[in-house]
Amino acid sequence: LSTPVLMESLEKQLICPICLEIFTKPVVILPCQHNLCRKCANDVFQASNPYLSSRSGTTVTSGGRFRCPSCRHEVVLDRHGVYGLQRNLLAELTDCVSMLVGNNERIQAIIGHLDETSRAVDENGRRQKSKVCEVFDHLFALLEERKAEMMVRITGEQEEKLDYIRSLNKKYSEHLEGSVKLLETAIQTMDESEMAVFLQAAKPLLQKLVQATSTSHLDKVQPGYEHLDHFKANFETQRRVLMDISFKLDDKEEDSEEEVELQRPQPLVEPAAKQQPPQPP
Repeated sequence: LSTPVLMESLEKQLICPICLEIFTKPVVILPCQHNLCRKCANDVFQASNPYLSSRSGTTVTSGGRFRCPSCRHEVVLDRHGVYGLQRNLLAELTDCVSMLVGNNERIQAIIGHLDETSRAVDENGRRQKSKVCEVFDHLFALLEERKAEMMVRITGEQEEKLDYIRSLNKKYSEHLEGSVKLLETAIQTMDESEMAVFLQAAKPLLQKLVQATSTSHLDKVQPGYEHLDHFKANFETQRRVLMDISFKLDDKEEDSEEEVELQRPQPLVEPAAKQQPPQPP
């Protein structure tokens, strides 16, 4: 039999015909095999024998009669009264079994509720993890975007300085190439055997040599021009904020998913006044 059917069958067997409730221990069995709560049996006995005196609800006479409320069979009591009736241990055991079955049903309901709660906790845990990961992914994306912007600024000045240095390199290389050619011409002129030819070439060559020894017209890189350490990023404030990231504890649960609004960070790099390339005279 299923548990509900078994419970219904047990309850029918455990109903006292006097109080119409579950038997109250101890349970007595009448000679006709019907059962009564001993208290109910004593009440019926006293109602059927009003002439018998009692003290504190306990019959003190030496016997009496009453009829079974179920079949009207006459029950004759000995000197012990209802206390002389046999206890129905089966009925009491059945009562305990009924209580145990009911208790098992409650336990089974609790187990079902625990299983449901466990599934809810597992599902909620996965959902909250997904939300937190989504927020951190968004934060990582913002950091990557900000890092890219800062790299662009550094790369911009880096390329500007490299372009300027390359232009100076080209100018100095051209000046060196002209000086080498001029030196070759001077050596050839010094080896000239004819004096007239030597004198004709020496004077303009001397002027060119003097000009070649001067580099004042060429720009020069100032000391420290190669440095880029003025791009200093101060992350201390952001580091403290990140270390303080935690869960927001609210008394009321929000029905909709909480959207995390991240404020666009302020510039982290404040470059100092960079050295401008010297202008040619």
